[in-house]
Amino acid sequence: MYHSNAKEWTVNVTRDDTNLHVLCLNHVIMATGMSGLPNVPDFPGADEFKGEIHYSSAHGYRCAKV
Repeated sequence: MYHSNAKEWTVNVTRDDTNLHVLCLNHVIMATGMSGLPNVPDFPGADEFKGEIHYSSAHGYRCAKV
């Protein structure tokens, strides 16, 4: 969830269905697909985020050494 007042993301991570970890972050990277098309999941607070969003498929680095 994005918190616009704090300009921070809160991400809940559960491992092995038992351990909950709450992370407070400035940046979030979502690696959600292999098709080369943007795939942005719906999540609470997404409409409040006003920062930059980058899609790797839109950068034009095909076959480039970067």
